[in-house]
Order: sequence, then C-alpha cells, then structure tokens
Amino acid sequence: MYQTFRLAYCDFGSNDVTRLSDYYGEILGATEMPASSPDQRYFSFGFDDHNIRLFKSERVGFALVGLQLRKGLSVAEFTRILSDKGLAPRRMSDARSGVADLVEVDVAGHRLQFIEDMAIAAPGFGRSGIVPNRIGHLGMISSDATTLVSFFTEVLGFHKTDWFENVAC
Repeated sequence: MYQTFRLAYCDFGSNDVTRLSDYYGEILGATEMPASSPDQRYFSFGFDDHNIRLFKSERVGFALVGLQLRKGLSVAEFTRILSDKGLAPRRMSDARSGVADLVEVDVAGHRLQFIEDMAIAAPGFGRSGIVPNRIGHLGMISSDATTLVSFFTEVLGFHKTDWFENVAC
C-alpha cells in the first residue's frame, strides 16, 4: 500500500536566490508568498501555503522534499513505521510554514519530510508563465541509489517500473 498521497513541496539551495526566484515567478508563474526575504523565498502553485522554498546557500540544488501521507496515516504512526525499519526519524512541530506536524528522515543522502496536511493559503494561480497547479515529478540523484530505491519501494510502497544500469529508476 502506498504510504504517501502527493508530492507537497521541495526546497532548493541557491547562491543567487533572486535569479532563481525570477525563474519560479516569471517563467513558471508561481505566486511568491509574503513571508519571503532576500535570502529565502516561498512560492505557491495556487492551493498550498508554499510548494517551493528557495534559500541562500553555497550548496546549490535540491535540499529536501515534503510528501503528504495518505489519508488515515498519521505522522505519529508513520514515525513508528520509520523507526521499525531501522531509520532515525525526527518529529517536529511548527518547523515549516503551513505545517503543524511533520516527521523528517535522511535516506541515501536526501532529507525527506512527511506531513498529514498543509495549510491552504489559496493565493490563487499565476496569471502568466507556465502556471502549474502542483508539483508532479521529481528526480533525485544519489550515490546510493539502491538504498533510495529500496526506501521508496519497501517503505513507501512505490513500484519500480524501470531501472537504467543502477543510474536511474
């Protein structure tokens, strides 16, 4: 059984937050949220408080992903599942705008957060650019792809559809 419902948010580090913000705002058509600052910006694709967080960092690129748990699965229950699998989950309250409770775990060099729900700020959809209504796809690179794939299949219940020479799945 799948443990997650949807890809909720992603965080990206950048040494030029303004330039990357221009991409998300002007090209993609995401709505910049008011809590933004010069070193940190939040963007919404329409329904959620934020779907993208950009922050100033010398380490450029993907920083973390937030996944919404399937209906009926609580953060507390999923924390126990992660612990039972030998992982070291960290439960946090109010650690993220619009999210009251989450559990975070590191897997194969990636930080993953799991939430029950996110505040619906309903900023509306952008009026120019591509204007997606959600995050629908994410590619993750790992030097330990086998562990990452095992987590997604054995813990989250995803199905492996393709495997490309231990490079992509």
